Amino acid sequence: MEKVIKEKNVYYDIIWSQTKNCDRHTVLGIPSMPGIACLFQEKQNVINYLLFYACWKSGVRNGIRDLLDPGFSQFPELIELSEKKDLKYKYAIVDTHYLDMQDIMYWLIKEYNPILNNLKDFTDSKRYKDIYLMEKLEKNENDK
Repeated sequence: MEKVIKEKNVYYDIIWSQTKNCDRHTVLGIPSMPGIACLFQEKQNVINYLLFYACWKSGVRNGIRDLLDPGFSQFPELIELSEKKDLKYKYAIVDTHYLDMQDIMYWLIKEYNPILNNLKDFTDSKRYKDIYLMEKLEKNENDK
């Protein structure tokens, strides 16, 4: 992740991981670093965003695993979708400061309006006048 502050505005660049099918057992390859998980469905190249989830303390791996744990998750619909193999994920590492993560989460939820996030429950950090976000996709190993 990169961050640039110009005047009273902030510009973030995040790099999303490659998209993968999501279940509790496929998260082992995900780093245990702070970041944002994005869970979604994709049908005929149309993305239906379900949830953006901030994982500051536990890290992305544990965050996604917890979302899909029947004894812990606040979102049983995600568990059901993962069992049907109808859930995908991607993640972006955000390890600078939790307030940066807050700004990025606010922007993502405002921009994509995921079903399980409610913008009324989120606010930006109030440190900047405007927040801008550039999203990039991690290069595939075959692209190197």
